[in-house]
Amino acid sequence: MEVCNDAILGLNLLYSSSTSQQFYNSFVSAVNLIAGTKDTEHCDKDSNGMENIDSNVLKQGEFGIYTLIIEAARYNCSADDLVNLFVKLKFDINLVKKIVDLYCEHVELIRARLSQIGIESSHLTAVMWRLDYRVKNCTVEKIHDLLFFVKLEMEKQNEEIDYIQFVCSIEELQDLSWKLRECARAVERLTRS
Repeated sequence: MEVCNDAILGLNLLYSSSTSQQFYNSFVSAVNLIAGTKDTEHCDKDSNGMENIDSNVLKQGEFGIYTLIIEAARYNCSADDLVNLFVKLKFDINLVKKIVDLYCEHVELIRARLSQIGIESSHLTAVMWRLDYRVKNCTVEKIHDLLFFVKLEMEKQNEEIDYIQFVCSIEELQDLSWKLRECARAVERLTRS
């Protein structure tokens, strides 16, 4: 597992600026937030005081903790991988055991939550359009303009239907059509190679 240098730096800064229990409490809070749990049995309420730590160090440290948890879950790291990482960082072995045990206890919840994050890809299921010819409007007597009313029906992954509607001129519609053809050609080239 590779963790970016900024995350490693943040972990080291927070570890050196706080007590072991404060660091562990930060780790517990991060795991609870990512896993979506309200686990308070691991957290020592009396040692939660992170007020004496510089806010920049705290931010960078929490960035390191969140990055580590997410990357470890993403690559399905074993407990040995995490122990090796923390040993390389020269963390206290008792703290490492507590952190790794907590992570292993929640890893399935974390992975499940992370799998729900992403871009929902909608599928275009229908296109409806109407052509209007404007002869005049309230300010100009003669316009003689074409307007296209386009309605796209999109189906989301949860089978919910969403509509996108817009109005465009013939030039704008030609531009949209050209861009869609260009996109289709690019996808075609990618699938061939």
